[in-house]
Parts: sequence; structure tokens; C-alpha cells
Amino acid sequence: MMFVILMTVLVYLGSLAMAAQAALGRTSVAWGDELQTRMTLELPFLNGEGQAERQKMADKLLQELSTNPDIASVKQISDEEKQRLLESWVSDDELLRSLPLPVLIDVQLKGAVQSGADRVKERLSLPYQKVKVYSHAGWMNTLMGFLNVLGYLSIIMIILTFFTLVTVVAVIARAVTAVQKDTIELMHFIGASDNLIAVQFQNHIQRLSLPASVAGFGLAGLTLIVIILILNTSGGLSVVAPMSWVTIVFVMTLVPLCATALSVVSARLLALKQLKQFL
Repeated sequence: MMFVILMTVLVYLGSLAMAAQAALGRTSVAWGDELQTRMTLELPFLNGEGQAERQKMADKLLQELSTNPDIASVKQISDEEKQRLLESWVSDDELLRSLPLPVLIDVQLKGAVQSGADRVKERLSLPYQKVKVYSHAGWMNTLMGFLNVLGYLSIIMIILTFFTLVTVVAVIARAVTAVQKDTIELMHFIGASDNLIAVQFQNHIQRLSLPASVAGFGLAGLTLIVIILILNTSGGLSVVAPMSWVTIVFVMTLVPLCATALSVVSARLLALKQLKQFL
């Protein structure tokens, strides 16, 4: 019974760790591909010009940027989008619409962000020397480092889960051979081979590990659903790059399958090792 409970807990923790690893890996790749080559240009109010004059300056800046050889594409962020980004901090709609929001331009570079951002800044003509250039590379490198550390922790957790499982099976094999010593000697006396005895122990472990793995996987699935619902309610799910349910379930399924196979194989090999003492 203790083996079943321990197996259920190990598969539960391993399945969640595997799902976390998959999500972190997908987020790391998605954010790296999307943001590592992007930057934002801000055209502030330079001389108290009006809205029409500012838009005229923005159009000229967009035209100038579109001819830059380091830039793949440029797009001006709409006022509606900027207001939507500020809604979390400014709840008054009238105040939000009256704010003198600067012109923001999203830039997709062809190469490395930092060197490309420096060249874009140098190539701007004199009227736009006060334009602020924000490269996403700096904070993205910090965030990617954090995500990589979490990913490594997930891998370590999975490895420790399987190591603990093998250790538990080894302890059970040693305990069974010690308790059933007389029975094993009797089976040897009537002609039973070590392989036959090991198969019986293997089948017993399989009957225990299979339902425990299914239970641990089911609990992990329910926990993941609850976490997704909480993140979706609080708005935190947008931080994670989208993944299909098929991918997540497939990755999580590897844990109970591998855990069951590992426990069965370990049971057979460890039982054979313990039976050698009866020779």
C-alpha cells in the first residue's frame, strides 16, 4: 500500500514538472524568436506640436525607418492599443483619452537587436535625434535566464522522481527476498529458476504501479486544469506562450508510462540481483 501511495505522489509531481518544463520551453522559444529581434521607438512631444503635426512627423519617421537596411518591418502602435495598455493603471476613460500619449513604433530588425538598435539610432536624421529607442534584448536576456533556471529545476525534479522510484523498488526487492527467504529456497528446491521468481515479482510490481501511475497522472491533470483556470481568471495565462492541449497531455503522459516501465524493469533486474545470494 505504501508503494502505491508513493508511486502516485511521484507520478503526480513528475507529471506536473514535465508539463512545467514543456510550457517553459515553449515560452522561452516563442519569446526568444518574437522579441529578441524587436525594439520600440518613442516619439515624444518635442516642441508642443499638435496632434496633426505629430502624426505628420510620425509618418516621416516611418518612411525614414522603412528605408533602413537593418529593419525588416515597422508599424505604428494605434492610440486604442496604447490606451488599452494603460487601462490597468488609469481607470478614468476621459482622463485616459486626454493624455498626451507619445507616438510608439514597433520595429522588427533583421539581425541582432543590440547592434541593430545602435545602428538605427545612428541613422536617424537630425529632427529625430531625440527619439528614444528601447531594445527588448536586455530585459529579455534576464527573463530568458530565469526561465532557463526554472526549466533546469523541472528537469532535476523529474530525474529525482525516477531515481526515487528505482530506490523504492530496490528496497522492496531487498525486503521481499529477506522476508520470503524460506519460500524462495523451497521454490529453488522444486526446480524454479531465478528468472521465473523474478518474473513473479515483476508482475506484482506491475499490478501495483500501473493503477498508481494512472491515479497520479489523473491528479496532475486536474491540478493543471485548476492552475490554468486560476491564471486565466487573473490574467496571468497571457505570460505563457500558447500550447495545444494535445502537446501538454502527450508530454505529461510520458511520465506515467516511463515510471511504470522503469518500475517493472527495475523490479526484474533488482530481483535477479538479490536472488544471486541464494546460489
